[in-house]
Parts: sequence; C-alpha cells; structure tokens
Amino acid sequence: MTQFRFMDIVPVAYDLIFKNVKSGIILIDLKGRIAGMNHAAEQILGCSEKAVIGKPAVDFLPHQYPILGEFGEAKEIKIEIAMTELGPYYELQITPLHNRRSELVGRLVMLYDITARKQIEKQTLELTIERERVQLLQRFISNMSHDLRTPLTSMKVSQYLLRKELAGQHSVRLDSVEQQTERLAEMVESMLTLLRLEKDECSDLFNLDVNDLVNYVIEFSRPLAGKTGAQLHFSPGKELPQVLANKDELTVALSNLLVNAIRYTPSGGEISISTICDADRIVICVRDNGIGISAEDLPHIFERFYRVDPARGTQTGGFGLGLTITKTILDRHAGIIDVQSQLGEGSEFSVRLPIAKAS
Repeated sequence: MTQFRFMDIVPVAYDLIFKNVKSGIILIDLKGRIAGMNHAAEQILGCSEKAVIGKPAVDFLPHQYPILGEFGEAKEIKIEIAMTELGPYYELQITPLHNRRSELVGRLVMLYDITARKQIEKQTLELTIERERVQLLQRFISNMSHDLRTPLTSMKVSQYLLRKELAGQHSVRLDSVEQQTERLAEMVESMLTLLRLEKDECSDLFNLDVNDLVNYVIEFSRPLAGKTGAQLHFSPGKELPQVLANKDELTVALSNLLVNAIRYTPSGGEISISTICDADRIVICVRDNGIGISAEDLPHIFERFYRVDPARGTQTGGFGLGLTITKTILDRHAGIIDVQSQLGEGSEFSVRLPIAKAS
C-alpha cells in the first residue's frame, strides 16, 4: 500500500518541479518538434506551451539553428547564447533523452539565465580596458612631460641671451614668447604633479595650523591679485584645531583655488577667504564675485583638462588641471571640496579637512 501511494505521488512531484523550476526547460522529440515546456521557458520564448506544441523548435530559437540541427547526434551540447544582440543571455544545454532500452527518444533543452554574470563580465572587461587606457595615457604624459623639460630650458636660456643681444629691441615680441614659454612650462609641471599624486601615497604628514598656511598662500598670491586689481580679504577662525596634512600638497591645493578666483574675478573685484571649525572638520572657504560657473559646467570642473571657457584658457586661464590637482590632493587627505556658483555672480569653494587626532 505504501509503495503504491509513493508511486502515485511521483508524477505529481515531477510535474510540480518541472513546471516551477526557474530555468527554462523544453522537451523536443526526435523530429525536432516541441513536446512540452515549463513556465520559465514560456517567458523566455514569449509564447505559451499550447501555442508551440508539435511545432519545430528552430522556429522559436532561430539563431540557434546550427546547434538544434545536431539533434541527430547523440551527444550533449552546452553553449552561451543571446536572444538578441543586447541580451538577455542564457547558457543553452541540450541533453539526449533515452528510454529504459537506451534508445534515443528526444532531447531535453535547458536555458539557464546568465545575464547578470555576462553584465559583470562586460563591466570587468570595460574597467580593465579603461585601466589600461589610463595607464597608457599616464606613461605618454609622463614621457612627453620629461622630454619637454629640456627644450623648454633651452628656450628660456635662448630668450635671456636674445634680450641681452637686442638690448631692448623687440621687447614686446620677446615678452609674448617668454609668457607662452612660461605657460607651457607650467602645464608640463602640472601634468607631472598630477601623475605623481595619482601614483604615490600621501606621506610627510604633520599637524598644521590652517590659518598660518592660508595666510602664506594669500601673501604668495598678492602679486597676481595686484596685477588684476582684485582685493583679498582673510577672516581667520579663532583657536582652530590643527589638521594632519602634507604642507606642500595642501599649499598647492589652496593656491590653485585662490589663483582661479583671481583669474576669473574682474578688475576691482573682491575675494574673501575664511576659516572655521565645523564639528570634526576645518572648513576653508574661498569666495569671489567673479564671472561664476554655469550649471551645465559645474559637474565637470574637477575633470582633467576641462575648461569652463576654452577660449579663455589660451589667454588668461589655466589648462584645466588646477582643480583636478586640488581635488586629488584633498582626496588623499580624506578631505571634501564643494562648490556653489551662479553665472555672473561669483563662486564659493569650500574645503573640509578632518581635524588631527590628539596625540
């Protein structure tokens, strides 16, 4: 009685498993016609079991015709397929079905969804290609920058000798040549600085007084501000905790912000620098009433070689590396930089640095 009941349950259990398994299952007879399939297969093929019973399988898997055409061979086949050029992706496995006399009676086609795995593989490949592209670009920039240093030095020496020889003649042209040479040298040094920052770990960290550092950066930038007529104002916070930082790197980061503010503020404009303590961070703000940045450009200003105004970059502006270098330095110091700007009204850059832990 127990054996009879058990055998009676088997077909029900088999049917339940067959219908509800998540992978697609298609039964095909010796003539390549569909003899049955489960719910998952219906969703994959986009049609009901009743609509396809007795019809050739190749009609519903047209891209797999070469594989399905091998039904005559009693062997197992496994291959990855795509239902369209963009997916979804499946692992298609065809297994021969034999009866108790080992006679071939049909084929079992299994469709395992591997779309998620294929997407991960694609993303991994794209990341690998991007990493190799970046490394190649870094090597190119490094080699080019080093190679340019020698001719730039020769150009500077030649300009100096030429000035002495001409004794004041053609001074305007020589000034122009000298200015462009200095700009090219600045670009080379900026590229080398960025490469070094991206390659080396942050070291030589010491507790620094932010107000002293900001004051040094302001005094260093006053000659440039004097040329443009910009007014610099510093409002230091009182009794600020120190920050743990590399002094040279942080000087470069803050100098880039202040130089940008000077360059893009009209003659007679005002630039305000302030420092405060906000919870566990020191905040350094650089605010100007210059030309501002459009909402369209704002998300891209920290990208390398990005210039808000390309035409200005060939004259008074930079090379699109200053803010990239600043962001890279702050990232190395666990810092944060935010910017708020309105076109025609000015910009405000806020740098947030973690307070040094008490020793």
